[in-house]
Amino acid sequence: MSRPLTLRIMVLLLTISLIPVSSAQTTWQQVTDREAGFTISFPGQPTYQATADPATGLQTEIYKFFYSGRLLQITFALLPKSVRNRAEFGRVYSEFTQLVVPSSGILLRQQKLPDGGRQYDTVADTKDGTIYGRTRLYLRNGRYYAIAFEMYAQNRIDEREAERFLSSFNFLDALSKRQVPAYDNFPTKSTVGRSDRAKWYTFKAPSSDFLVEFPGKPSYQLDSSSETSVPFHRYYYFYGENIFQVSYREDPEASTRPEQVILKALRIYTSHRGGWRVLRQVQLPDGGYQVESRGTSDGVPVYSQTRLYVRSTRLYYVTALTQNLVGPNKDDVLRFFESFRFL
Repeated sequence: MSRPLTLRIMVLLLTISLIPVSSAQTTWQQVTDREAGFTISFPGQPTYQATADPATGLQTEIYKFFYSGRLLQITFALLPKSVRNRAEFGRVYSEFTQLVVPSSGILLRQQKLPDGGRQYDTVADTKDGTIYGRTRLYLRNGRYYAIAFEMYAQNRIDEREAERFLSSFNFLDALSKRQVPAYDNFPTKSTVGRSDRAKWYTFKAPSSDFLVEFPGKPSYQLDSSSETSVPFHRYYYFYGENIFQVSYREDPEASTRPEQVILKALRIYTSHRGGWRVLRQVQLPDGGYQVESRGTSDGVPVYSQTRLYVRSTRLYYVTALTQNLVGPNKDDVLRFFESFRFL
């Protein structure tokens, strides 16, 4: 299976590290695809995409959600050939076993589930860490459904998190037999793009210099690899297709020459980013500057929106990184920037 695009995007901002899942993400969102006949729940609003399989020409559909080093995803598509008997089922499952194991990875365990599906546990070492994965595969109604949970971890997958996501998957005909939530009340693909006003985590900096909202409690990293040899303090959070971050560094001249400092930072930020193109640069009413730029990762567009500020002896960068500034999560990007303020 292909590795998550978002994991590769994150390298553009910071070196990824093992971080705990925020307990703030407790409001899960149920998604139902009536055409494909299933329902599944995510910790937040998933991203939907449809692509053509180059081998078969058939459409492959994906719902995915990424946060805190975790990827939750369901991939489904029509089978290129009908599966009519036990031998053909066995052949398809055998072929999938070869696909589910990532490159440089191994298959830890394979088992048949009581509901007729197959479960595969995998592990793979990457330059950013070790990824543990669990995938469940189902063949029904001429389609395959692959539900996958992947995470960076030191020694094993988080069983509770994985089970909560994987067990949320149900076929609609099975749901109707059990008489659980009304069929007409389920959301559809058209509602996946809607952003409800969920409760976010209000973060106050330890030094009490700024306040900002994240979708959950942010992780912290002290980055000493800066070209200026002055360390960057970073607070960041993964949410859906977005990465939110507030970072700052000390600059002794900021308190006496704020305009010169921010213009110098702006010049460096817009001219030393290989593969990125500045789309827009404006001065904000509050004295900061906003830079919107675009780059690519594996041919997929990646957008960055950053606001630069100088306060006291510090230079601040408030950043949202996303695959689509006007996509399903655009309201989250706007909410993040609007929530940021100095104290």
